[in-house]
Amino acid sequence: MAPKRVNRQDFPEFVGIVFLQQDRNYAKIPLSELKGIAFELSMDLIALFTAAPAAPYAWSLVLAGAVVIASIVPLGAARSQADFTIADMDAPRAMFDRLPAWGKRASWAHQNSFEAFGLHAPAALLALIAALQTGPLPGIAAAVALIQPILRLAYIGAYVGNVAALRGLCWASALFCTGILYVEGLKALLQSA
Repeated sequence: MAPKRVNRQDFPEFVGIVFLQQDRNYAKIPLSELKGIAFELSMDLIALFTAAPAAPYAWSLVLAGAVVIASIVPLGAARSQADFTIADMDAPRAMFDRLPAWGKRASWAHQNSFEAFGLHAPAALLALIAALQTGPLPGIAAAVALIQPILRLAYIGAYVGNVAALRGLCWASALFCTGILYVEGLKALLQSA
């Protein structure tokens, strides 16, 4: 069913309704339909991340790499605040002392992101190979594979924001997720041998 078109003067009577602008006319979408659309989108996302037995582990690898790239954003902002110039490219680590306190934490978070990726990538690849060779791994493996990049992203925010307890919790939890991937991947491969 096509949405009902309304004019601008009809705005006040529509509460809880989304308007889509199309040539100065607006489409009225009831909130109940919007919730249905949101549900369908969330189901599509779940299907995307679980389309094949190996999909969560491939996505985990991609998302973990994206987190490493995302860790550049706060570091770049800190360098900008410290008046980073082209001349600093000769020795980018020498400008560390000019960074604000949060910028130093951003630098440490960026470095730690590479270390965490170095541990997580082989675990995700092991789980991916195990899923391809033996079929689906236990649900906990798929869950932790997708939770780990989220925890690492939260870790960066907590580190830059100087929230030590949250940072430690995110770090330990993400490391635990990586450990579970190693265990489940190895179990699956050893049981199939």
